[in-house]
Amino acid sequence: VKRIQYGYASEPISLVQDALEGVLPVEHQQEAMSSPGVDLAQGAINMVLDAVDLGLEYECATMARTLANYPVSNRVTLTTTARWTQGASAPIADIKAGNEAIRRMTGRYANTLILGPNAKNALTGHATIKDQFKYTSAQSITTAMLAALLELENVFVGKAVYLPETAAESAAATDVWGDDAILAYVPKGGNYQVPSYGYTYELEGYPQVEAPYYSRETKSWIYPTTTERRPYILGADAGFLFQNAGQG
Repeated sequence: VKRIQYGYASEPISLVQDALEGVLPVEHQQEAMSSPGVDLAQGAINMVLDAVDLGLEYECATMARTLANYPVSNRVTLTTTARWTQGASAPIADIKAGNEAIRRMTGRYANTLILGPNAKNALTGHATIKDQFKYTSAQSITTAMLAALLELENVFVGKAVYLPETAAESAAATDVWGDDAILAYVPKGGNYQVPSYGYTYELEGYPQVEAPYYSRETKSWIYPTTTERRPYILGADAGFLFQNAGQG
């Protein structure tokens, strides 16, 4: 009886610590206590966690949108009439071709598509895709409908935006996921013995929210929050980047 065994490569994993503190002035807390159902302490913690999660999403999007992180066979920069905002483009054929590139490299079809907002609008507004749903009663094309059409399990739209610290208050925010689209195979559950586009490693027990302490200098309650994590693209062969897909 022949035997088979999976092998593992050993590489160092370095996590990054993000530590932020939410501030709750005493006078705000006193005012909130007079209104039922207002929990400013929870709000202070959630504000910090939202900021840290946005930083993680920005880091993930930056890696996923970097052309050099993919082999030549698993990336394409769409230009002029090939962009999905143009009527002459062929987004369904593009995605199928990207899916075949992933299958040839990993033996599996992609199951996830991540779209920047402009790429999502380009797909749902494209004549060839609208034509696929012309006999349905739906008034708009949803991500679930896109997933079914493209034979994917999930279609996600990256809606997050950010502003650089030096930006003016009147400046418009920038899309974290830009105009790009990323096709990927992402295994479900804890099966680590199959190709995977990437992982976010996190230290067990994190994020941690410590007990609040009172700051006499600011007359505020302080809520410390710490995360220990880092995202990695581990199998770029299991992904495909469509750069500038939603650019006009």
